[in-house]
Amino acid sequence: MWVPAENRRFVLGDLPVLLMGGAPAHEELPVLQAPGGRVPACAGWSVVPKATLCVVDGPGDSGCVVPGALSPEEFGHVVEWCETVERAGGAVVVSVGVLPGEAEPVDWDALLSGGSRGGFVPALTAP
Repeated sequence: MWVPAENRRFVLGDLPVLLMGGAPAHEELPVLQAPGGRVPACAGWSVVPKATLCVVDGPGDSGCVVPGALSPEEFGHVVEWCETVERAGGAVVVSVGVLPGEAEPVDWDALLSGGSRGGFVPALTAP
């Protein structure tokens, strides 16, 4: 299942975040709560970070395909995000009903208090 480009955001940080709105795998991901600021792992899920296409794969038929960089302006940012995912060993995948607009700040407290789904997803990368 495809996540439209306007419904994804690659967020850099110590733990990189893939923020998705209206993702087809939303209901299959666990409810995201971060007690004490610790994001739990998503058992049975993996992410394949690539500059042009990312795959979030879950148990059974669960999962989605996320477009990577769609323009030269995005390319450097998405490559940096992919490299950060590889260094961190995975990414925090967060699925929300509606993605905040680009100009809107992300309310991480709301996202990590049960208002979203996801968790830490280990990366599958080539050796």
